[in-house]
Amino acid sequence: MATTTSNWTDLGYLVVHGVLNDAELAELRAESERLAELVASQENPRAGGRYVAFEAESEGYELTDSAVAAGDRQLRMIEPLVDLSPLFEAVSRREDITAPAREVLADDVLLFEDKLNYKLPGGAGFVWHQDWSCCWRAHTDDLVTCFIYLDDSTTENGCLEIVPGSHAGKIARPFLQGSEYAVGLEQADEEAIMTLPLQAGDMIVFDPYLLHHSDPNRSDRPRRAIIYTYNAARHGDLWSGRYPQLAAAR
Repeated sequence: MATTTSNWTDLGYLVVHGVLNDAELAELRAESERLAELVASQENPRAGGRYVAFEAESEGYELTDSAVAAGDRQLRMIEPLVDLSPLFEAVSRREDITAPAREVLADDVLLFEDKLNYKLPGGAGFVWHQDWSCCWRAHTDDLVTCFIYLDDSTTENGCLEIVPGSHAGKIARPFLQGSEYAVGLEQADEEAIMTLPLQAGDMIVFDPYLLHHSDPNRSDRPRRAIIYTYNAARHGDLWSGRYPQLAAAR
């Protein structure tokens, strides 16, 4: 592992380089293209129970407006992912990928959430937020996210930016007025912002309270990333509880 648990306590994140090699990256990129074609082939992706509502959550295929082309709609992400792809499910179970989460949580881990972010050229960024407060309040916060790049991430194509240490105290920042996700940054946060450009195959592991965001993709290349979030096994199989129809089908 790239750092120790004590470093995690201080920073709330770590970087692990080269968890995927070139051959694995090529296979996963091809699989991401297959899944994109699957989405494109479905006139109504909500059909057949693919979208599974849980309280305020609605999962499935998400389309967003392009950040650079007015009126252009593009695939932003597929969530959840593992029920559609045995390959991505196998990767989610790999010992080398789950090892940081297991160390941080001091337990075995189970998959809690999984998605594939496409961030195609022109793809929108995302506001400053904390994953737990914007998405997971109904669940445990014994969570660790493993964010694995399938393409090189740069400032031009919208790599992650974080505020190291912003997870301290597990404090949920208040949302900005009128927003369901965005939080404001204090001056100390602004001064601590770190940009994390990384190579394809690298992994960022971070706490659910860590402040992070990304800019739009202003390049001509995609910035695809797999995002696996794990919960401590002591809390049980939360994935199946969140997606009961998909779990039954699997």
